[in-house]
Amino acid sequence: MYRDTLQDTALSSRLPITLYKPQSVLSQAIYRIADKILQTEDDSVLPDDQQIEESFQEAEIEAEIDFESRNDYVGELLHSGALSQGDLVETVKSQQIEIAKLKKENSFIKLKLNQALQQGFKVK
Repeated sequence: MYRDTLQDTALSSRLPITLYKPQSVLSQAIYRIADKILQTEDDSVLPDDQQIEESFQEAEIEAEIDFESRNDYVGELLHSGALSQGDLVETVKSQQIEIAKLKKENSFIKLKLNQALQQGFKVK
């Protein structure tokens, strides 16, 4: 999930981000996670390697969609004059750092999940 200043603004106003800005990239990611939890039929069944791989591929696709939405939003700000080129450069740099960090976290979680499944560890 992408982090941005909207979450800080919502927090300081004591509103959930999904109420403060329901169409934001962050709110949409929260809605997707909630939908996936609600669609889960049985949490006692451990996923197999293929299900884990499919889940990570789906998360990657969703992240790409979120990234494009975020870029569209930044483009709108730039064209409207609300964002300077310097601000844009800083935004791109911070997003690149965030993406690299999320990719590392994703790989680490995937590795740990596969290791746990191979050891027969039950995830609760």
